[in-house]
Amino acid sequence: MTAVYCSAVKAVRLPTCVAFIAFGVFNALMATIRTTTPETHLWGYAVFLGAGLGICLTTLITAAQFATPPSLIAITSGLMIGVRSLGGVIGLAIYGAIFNAALSSNIASRVAGASIALGLPPTSVADLIGALSTGNLTGALAIPGVTSNILQVAGAGLQQSFVIAFRNVWIAAASFSLVAVVVSEASLFLVDPKSSFDERVDAPLKVLPRDVDSKGHV
Repeated sequence: MTAVYCSAVKAVRLPTCVAFIAFGVFNALMATIRTTTPETHLWGYAVFLGAGLGICLTTLITAAQFATPPSLIAITSGLMIGVRSLGGVIGLAIYGAIFNAALSSNIASRVAGASIALGLPPTSVADLIGALSTGNLTGALAIPGVTSNILQVAGAGLQQSFVIAFRNVWIAAASFSLVAVVVSEASLFLVDPKSSFDERVDAPLKVLPRDVDSKGHV
């Protein structure tokens, strides 16, 4: 559908802007997730991610191919995929740092602090967090000083710590999407190559002459 639209209106800037808006909506919705959020909502949120990804891949690769000489179209297309992978690596490092910082700070207050306040020995905090992280409730109850009440409070605190950590990641991703929307809509780096939208093949296959002596084989 994206290709049909771009070909009909001879534009890539507006669809690209719509794609980044879809990314922003997805990230914003994911940032609202709580421990009580139904799983069905997550499947609905993923629709925005899929739509944004499908539109974005079509429009940006098309724009890149229009902006390069015909002899370099293949290299440009491969470079676009490579840059996408590079962006994923950089984004993973950024989001990982945000996630780990938020998780560490919240575990200290929501799990360790609450558990110690209920009578858990400080020496058992690390073991309790490790057992809860792996879902080993039986092992958690065997830790010295752990009671069912402490286990319940610590489990809820650990879940909330992960929710907050992921929320910070989604907020950061939504911010990047907003920047992309502004850049694409302001035409700072992306324009509509209307004159290039035609049926001419910029890089056709080279047709080799037939060798008569080899009975038509090239």
